[in-house]
Amino acid sequence: MVDVINITIPNTPKDFNFQIRRDSILDINAQVIVNAANTQLTKGGGIDGLIHEKGGQAYASEHTKLSKAYQQNYPEGYATMLSSGDLATKVNSTITNVIVVAGPQSDDPDYETKLYNCYRNSLELAHKQGKTSIAFPSISTGIFGGDMNKSAEVAVKAVSDFMLAHPDTELKTISIHGYAVNDADAVGARRDDALIPAYQKAVSATPTSTS
Repeated sequence: MVDVINITIPNTPKDFNFQIRRDSILDINAQVIVNAANTQLTKGGGIDGLIHEKGGQAYASEHTKLSKAYQQNYPEGYATMLSSGDLATKVNSTITNVIVVAGPQSDDPDYETKLYNCYRNSLELAHKQGKTSIAFPSISTGIFGGDMNKSAEVAVKAVSDFMLAHPDTELKTISIHGYAVNDADAVGARRDDALIPAYQKAVSATPTSTS
């Protein structure tokens, strides 16, 4: 089974790297990782639970402040950058920040637009902050039930549109990761089995290529 694919987007710099990966979002050495949370910004499972666990009280405190600021009604598609808490000191020193998004539910009539905004707004925020690398989970394809194939198409478009708008960005490394956070997560593992095939299908329908 393929664990990593490289996606080539036309007219991007030679040092630009866009990958789809089945490994942990915490192991990729990205400056920024994205947390796919719920709109209440209460601690959830999956990647949100993992980031809360590894980020410790330092991260949880910032996340809670964000929840209170939005009165537990964080808009889907928004992106906010927080510090990484204990992630940088105890897990991976490369991770300096966490961007929090709330992905849409699968039955949302504006699913594609809101999902696009999750990716695009995160990229724009990382770009404005001068970050060089960002790692995403596969937003909304976990417990929210989003279709993997449709979501892959949206993510590829968001990255392509971002690079077209910012060809000189310092954000040169972008990756999207699966959800399984441990060996016991059988459901997550099966979902991750669909990750790379979905992106291979998505790029075959767009002016991109994979390797």
